[in-house]
Amino acid sequence: MSADGANQAVAREALQEIQRYLADQLAPMMVVDAANVLLRMPPKVGAAAIRQWVESQLSAPDRAVTVGGYLYHSVKKFHVLSECQLVEPAAMERYLSELSRIVVQMCPEREQAELRAKLSRIGEVRTTLSETVRLLNREAGTEEQERRLKQIIEEQQRRERETGGAAAAGEPRIVMPSPRLAMMMGRLEGLSEAVAAEREEVKTQVLAPLLTKAALEAGDAAQFQSTLDQLRGQGVEPGFDWMFKTLGRSVPGWSIDLDQVPDGVAAPLGRPLQAMHKIVALAGSSEEGSERLSELVYAAIEQLNDGHLAQAVSMLDLAQRLIDEQKVDRELAETVRLRAQESVSLSAMRKFASAHAKHGLLRKVLRFFPAFRPDELLARLDGEPKREQRKLILSLIEVHGQPARPKLLKRLASYRSGELPDPEGFYSRNVVFLLRRIPLPASGDQGEELELLSEFSRPGRPFMVTKEAVGAIAQLTLPRAERLLLDRLAGFEFEALSESTPYLPDELQEMLDRTCAALVRFGSPAAVRAVVDHAFRREPPLGDVTGRLVHLSSSDLSDHRQQLERLLGALGEALPAKFLGVTVGRRVHHVGQLVRALSGSRTAAVRNRFREIAERYAGQPFAEQAREALARWGAGPQAETEDGSPAELSGDLELFGLPTLLQSLADTKATGRLVICGSNGRERAAVFFADGGIVHCGVGRLRGLDAVCQLFERPQPGSFRFVKPSADDPPLHGKEALEVMPTILEAVRRHDEFQEDRALVPDGASLASAPGAVPTPPEEETDDVFVETVWREATRGTAPESCEGAAGADAYRVRRLYAHWFEIGALKLRPAV
Repeated sequence: MSADGANQAVAREALQEIQRYLADQLAPMMVVDAANVLLRMPPKVGAAAIRQWVESQLSAPDRAVTVGGYLYHSVKKFHVLSECQLVEPAAMERYLSELSRIVVQMCPEREQAELRAKLSRIGEVRTTLSETVRLLNREAGTEEQERRLKQIIEEQQRRERETGGAAAAGEPRIVMPSPRLAMMMGRLEGLSEAVAAEREEVKTQVLAPLLTKAALEAGDAAQFQSTLDQLRGQGVEPGFDWMFKTLGRSVPGWSIDLDQVPDGVAAPLGRPLQAMHKIVALAGSSEEGSERLSELVYAAIEQLNDGHLAQAVSMLDLAQRLIDEQKVDRELAETVRLRAQESVSLSAMRKFASAHAKHGLLRKVLRFFPAFRPDELLARLDGEPKREQRKLILSLIEVHGQPARPKLLKRLASYRSGELPDPEGFYSRNVVFLLRRIPLPASGDQGEELELLSEFSRPGRPFMVTKEAVGAIAQLTLPRAERLLLDRLAGFEFEALSESTPYLPDELQEMLDRTCAALVRFGSPAAVRAVVDHAFRREPPLGDVTGRLVHLSSSDLSDHRQQLERLLGALGEALPAKFLGVTVGRRVHHVGQLVRALSGSRTAAVRNRFREIAERYAGQPFAEQAREALARWGAGPQAETEDGSPAELSGDLELFGLPTLLQSLADTKATGRLVICGSNGRERAAVFFADGGIVHCGVGRLRGLDAVCQLFERPQPGSFRFVKPSADDPPLHGKEALEVMPTILEAVRRHDEFQEDRALVPDGASLASAPGAVPTPPEEETDDVFVETVWREATRGTAPESCEGAAGADAYRVRRLYAHWFEIGALKLRPAV
């Protein structure tokens, strides 16, 4: 577009805004830019705009207002801008001098003298029209907004006079809100009953975007307060607790790993969170800031207790950011944490802890509140009398993961030294249990841990402690750990055969079983030999020694030929005889145990023996086990990727989180098809990956980036599954791919803007074109065919959500056009029938 064309477009838009201002559709604060544009143009241009507006008013049925009255009203509206100091008074005075002369010539002769007299004292008398103009196309709340604005500005001017002309130090100036914010405010009048009833959908779809925009536009606390005053006039009492709860409900149910955001790219803090940040940052004192932080934290806890973990984490992350940025006093913030943590629902924590996919998010909650950090949880564990509470504490410590291991080792050392009493071993057992459950770090010295576990696994310690310690030793990779387990197996065998032992027979047999399982995990010749030797012992106090061989089912004994031959020999001896077609024998259960022990070894000798068993002993349980092993070997190993990851991944979409899911597939450079299903199980979307990039996405008729963004703009509960490509699938490599993180950031941006546009033009809205309207699109929309399609549907009265299908675009692009045209006056709401 040429410079002249651009100037004409700006002038045309300014004139449209001025005409809406004359009709009381826009408040003075909303036309400042348009007025300044008009002041740079000849007064005859403004006079032409007035003429066009007056003609439209005269076409109304009610003709109680004269032409002179409309003309005076028009000039007076220009003068109000000067009265409120929204424009330069001297420039407006010069402009009105020439404009008044032209306007008088437009008036019928019989009214010119009266109009000329009224215009001569326009700055002295406040003149208002009768009801006609107010009823014509008037937006809700405009008169009240003007009155409140005038009061605010007059008060500011009074203070400036008292202080010598300038605003007091640190006192902010009034900054006018955008036209869009005023239009969003105007929507509240028709929703007053819903707001009074505190309907959640109204809060989320209307009030939350309105609060978001008001906070983000506020140049200072005074401007934000003026918006809150207007809300009070609409029947809303905007306390800070209400604000944070309302904004919290609009936070999307996902989180983004900020560490994955490329350098130089702004962190994707969504608009509702940005608004919360601004509201706290606008506090006038540290005490006020801590109060607002407290309301933010309590609103986050409400989300947490209601089951919305991702939203709660986003809000608590924001609270931590505010503390780190020193927007609030650290000591006061710590008081907020301590007070608020009492409101956290333990049942909600229990639910989230039971879902492993939620542990990453839950960990952030635990770190925020002092009572849920490892040291505090361990202190509460020691002495907690209720079993359910102990289980919860254990699960929360497990959620902390590897960072909790040093705390556990320190605690265990205190039990060993006697610094902390534990004569029955209840608490040391819990600590060792956690060491077994929490994975070892990739690197680090395991010597201290092995030393502690050696002490707590030795015979003579309480049974529950010893059993857990043996399992924890199996996780260690030190050669000394294997030697320790070999020693423990011999020690437990001795205890079982001893006439004086502190353990019950069942306890000893369970410890022997746990030790054999731990040795199999090492898989060394010495470990396998020890387990097989143990199985060939026949002393009754040792229990079912053959049954402990089943732990070998996960091992391939091809490299342990001597032990493999011993087991095959034992299997041959244990097979029952057949007499007249009837299987006889007393050790059939031993056969099944031996078959299971050998089911991981695919040697020719094992295959032949299993075929013989399957054919000769058909109908026997152990024969079925042999047949299943042969069938599994025939099908080959379970389908896996080259890096050993499973061929298929599935789960609950809401539990996992869409951004997390997409980023996980990108991080692992996955290739395959991600299928997203709705809650009814029907396929909603298919996203194809090649080496971690998105090469195709389809959601209904949408394709590519618009399709991915639609999943964010209109999120739905459901499930997902990721399937590796099969031979029948089309090739995925070699196609242009979307990078996942930039795609996620764009989708999040569209989601936020879609919510604001939907607040301005809600679902179900029916609109019509304004007289002479031109469907000028926003600058970023360059698809003329798409624009024409949406305009055609919009002017037919098609609701915006219904237009999405007709236009073949995502919700954001369609709603952006509806909102833009409504904002510039090209579209207007159809009157209710």
